[in-house]
Amino acid sequence: MSKLTGNLKALKVQNKLSMQVVADHLKIERATYSNFETDKGELNLKVNGETNRQRIHPK
Repeated sequence: MSKLTGNLKALKVQNKLSMQVVADHLKIERATYSNFETDKGELNLKVNGETNRQRIHPK
């Protein structure tokens, strides 16, 4: 699990948020977030107008 994935999951649990709420805040589909959190996909994020890809590597 990547550090980003772990941090997102920990914050979700700590704040008692659903995957849907987190996905809505990230402006992505819930299934996309679920795949990212379970190491089955990748998440493309735009930071300062540039796309940054966070690749998830299977265990």
